[in-house]
Amino acid sequence: MGQTLPRPSAVILFSAHWVTGVQQVSGVTEYDTIYDFGGFPDELYQIRYPAKGDRQIAHRIAERLMKDGIASEVDPTCGLGHGAWIILRLLYPNADVPVISMSVNPRLSAERLGTAI
Repeated sequence: MGQTLPRPSAVILFSAHWVTGVQQVSGVTEYDTIYDFGGFPDELYQIRYPAKGDRQIAHRIAERLMKDGIASEVDPTCGLGHGAWIILRLLYPNADVPVISMSVNPRLSAERLGTAI
């Protein structure tokens, strides 16, 4: 699928494993691969997906959220969990598309976030 779709300038995703009370936007240069699962073969824990972030896009997203009245912060330390890197490594195996991860804020609806971004 990653070879047939137009190549995006970045992938923006929400991580169900990153739940916060204030909307967080990842502002990393390169993600650490997080192994947020257990009980699987050792080979899975050896996979590394060195996705790059894009701080400029992250700050633009945070600014748009703030402008729309949604408190947000840029997190310069977050990693990339398995819900994201397992799919991304199949779509973009060279980890050459920047990724912006966003937390899930249970106080905000998807519609509210969608209109802000």
